[in-house]
Amino acid sequence: MSLYKITPLHLGDITRPKANMIYGYEGDEVLDFPLIAYYLEGAHKVLVDTGGSDPESEQGKKAAPYSRTPQQALDVALKAIGVSPEDIDYVILTHLHWDHAANNHLFPNAKLFCQKAEIDGLQDQENVRKGYELDYIMKFDYELIDGDQVLFPGISVMLTPGHTPGMQSIVVDTDMGKVVLTGDLVTLRQSLTYTPPRFNALLYRDAAEKQAQESLNKILKVSINVLPGHDPSVFSENMGLRSLGRRIIQWDPDTSLCAGCGSCEVVCSLIHEGVSGSRSRRIFFEHDSVQLIHRVYSCQQCLDHPCYEACPLKEKAMLIDSETGIVYVGEQACIGCKLCVKACPFEVKRIQMNRAGKAIKCDLCRGRENGPACIEYCQCLAVGMSDDQPPVPGVVVKV
Repeated sequence: MSLYKITPLHLGDITRPKANMIYGYEGDEVLDFPLIAYYLEGAHKVLVDTGGSDPESEQGKKAAPYSRTPQQALDVALKAIGVSPEDIDYVILTHLHWDHAANNHLFPNAKLFCQKAEIDGLQDQENVRKGYELDYIMKFDYELIDGDQVLFPGISVMLTPGHTPGMQSIVVDTDMGKVVLTGDLVTLRQSLTYTPPRFNALLYRDAAEKQAQESLNKILKVSINVLPGHDPSVFSENMGLRSLGRRIIQWDPDTSLCAGCGSCEVVCSLIHEGVSGSRSRRIFFEHDSVQLIHRVYSCQQCLDHPCYEACPLKEKAMLIDSETGIVYVGEQACIGCKLCVKACPFEVKRIQMNRAGKAIKCDLCRGRENGPACIEYCQCLAVGMSDDQPPVPGVVVKV
């Protein structure tokens, strides 16, 4: 698996009503919000977005209140972390608005990626009035992506329209798991604290609410660890991301592909409950009809264990193994209140209720000599432990 390190770059600040940032927000605060690019270092040197126009330029003045110190110029910010603009191999643009794509010219050796739908959307006269510096962005040749695609191992993109017709979110494999760079689909993490989670208030057309909600649901199925488009918390410790413990993961499709056979669900159900069925399993999969793959879900063992904290019967109904740190359910003591289910931060909940109305979740087959049964019995080598080495690409069936 190709892993990348993510470094956020602070490229100036805009002053805007907070209501612009969260759909349906009713407060009247006016605050400073950062312009952000993300530098990804791994097998390639990749930049996500290129920041805003010079504040003294015509576009910069139109965007006022907008400020940027000399140290926040993109080339200076990169050099401060030891990277030259000429070193960048790829620039992935979440969208082409003035505050995300105004310094493309700094990267003579990079291939520029954007969605075909973003370019096509520039033909819409209502859309192009909203944030594009057309004369500038049309100077460049773009590698056009048509929908969801793996660009190279460790980095893929998902079409997530709403803020713009061709908004794309970037999925990055890191040592913390998958992290989604949302662009302006999500501008502030606070958006994700609502039920249902909310998207950016600024949409390319009024009728785009449904698109934006579908896009948001789509990324949250991939990961709860998101890096928003304008949230200052990304400059805090660990970029504000949730840390995950040792857990079952699904290997990338370029390594091994889940066939959707259901053997993981069956063996999990039989070992834990003695019967097979959807209310007996701790691991399950769904078919992604967009990317045409199966997504496998199980408890990700959050290190801040929100399910444990929510349980009214801690150390009886929800426990933490003192040796391994695994959070597991004491089913006999569980009263079926479902507070743990509500506290699970994932869009696809990783805690379910069994036939007896008790909470069940993956405990990594705690105490089983051979470890998690789903891994042992997966014929396609599609799942493994987060600290294991992935299978060799091309070896897709156990012998």
